[in-house]
Amino acid sequence: MVKKIKSKTIKTIFGEIKNEAVDKEEYFLELCRMEDTKILNALNALHSRLTEGKKQMALKWSVEYNVLLGERSHD
Repeated sequence: MVKKIKSKTIKTIFGEIKNEAVDKEEYFLELCRMEDTKILNALNALHSRLTEGKKQMALKWSVEYNVLLGERSHD
């Protein structure tokens, strides 16, 4: 029977972390925060290129889309 040796660390984009639930959760939360930041930056870049009329249309569309999904605004 082959025994697997459990790795004590996990290689990530931030370096190595311990193979423990708390460290993995912190890593996951940091990845989520980075993805949220990327999305916000993309939205800001998009809105900076839109005219006022297009911005109003985009806002109306996003509000209607979020209502359909059942999401509430964070404002």
